Amino acid sequence: MTIRRREFLKVASAAALSGAVLWTAGTTPGTVTAYDLTAKRTTETLTTDAGCTPTELQALGRYLYWTCDGKAGVYDRTAAKSVRVPAGEAELGDGFVVTHDKQAGKLTLTTVAGGTPESRVIGDLPDTGASQRNVRWTVDPSGA
Repeated sequence: MTIRRREFLKVASAAALSGAVLWTAGTTPGTVTAYDLTAKRTTETLTTDAGCTPTELQALGRYLYWTCDGKAGVYDRTAAKSVRVPAGEAELGDGFVVTHDKQAGKLTLTTVAGGTPESRVIGDLPDTGASQRNVRWTVDPSGA
């Protein structure tokens, strides 16, 4: 009998796929690593300045949404910095993030393009006790 050892990509926590790039939590808290699945190599490591390991990641072009320990932000890879955004269930768009504040029963749009986050309530959405993201609300990631 022959036993073959197989190695698998292990994802410790959060991950996001954008094209052929897989984003995962880095080895140091607050870092995120890009792995090019086509080239089969790490292409980028960035620091979110959060100081904690992301529990959720979303990637879209130059933007990377992260959340951990009750904090959330969007890292702009062009500007090479993170801006804080409201925590909660979120969907990343091109230069913005929409967050569901379950306690307040509101959807909030936060623009991050330009480096200074600006938030405004865009709708009422009471909490039902279950996630409503991609059920009762979502965003067009490429839309304005």
